[in-house]
Amino acid sequence: MTIEQIIESEDVGPRTEMNIPDQIKRITKMELTYNELAAQFTAAHREVKRLTELLPQLQELETYYENGDWQEDYDADQQGLIPGDLNRGILCEDTIYDLLTDRAELLSELCTLLEKLEETAG
Repeated sequence: MTIEQIIESEDVGPRTEMNIPDQIKRITKMELTYNELAAQFTAAHREVKRLTELLPQLQELETYYENGDWQEDYDADQQGLIPGDLNRGILCEDTIYDLLTDRAELLSELCTLLEKLEETAG
């Protein structure tokens, strides 16, 4: 019997009935599970590091949006004072707001994930 056939076979029986095909299936499944989790944890570490590096820029963007500068730039654009060929997607009314909302949603999801990770630890 090949490993693929063992993996596709019925669920592993109770521990007392374990045999070599069941063990091969279990080991293979756990190996695949480990590989997926390890890759995801590595990617998560990389993204957390990158987001941490970008926090000063996020703060700068939020300050720009909240301190009146964004409104001033938006008004100037609406009056046609900003060159039409300038990349200015940032002046769309919901662009920065949506990003800040995404941040709040991400924070909530990360808090939920943290709680679940803590429950599984130990």
